[in-house]
Amino acid sequence: MPAFEAVLVLNSGSSSIKFGLFEISAAEPALLCKGLLDEHEAKPRLVVKGAAGAHGANAPSAAIAAATSV
Repeated sequence: MPAFEAVLVLNSGSSSIKFGLFEISAAEPALLCKGLLDEHEAKPRLVVKGAAGAHGANAPSAAIAAATSV
């Protein structure tokens, strides 16, 4: 897998953390995946979506694998 540079952006609120993972190797940053960690309800939840907004385990898996292989 080719190496690339990425940046993780975090936005922390009182009951949630939102994040976005961007590839910064190109001229313009490209969103790889985004998500939300929410503990506002009784059960905390983690939602991760691919750049196109797709839900599910397979949507952002390639982006996460690439980012964590560094």
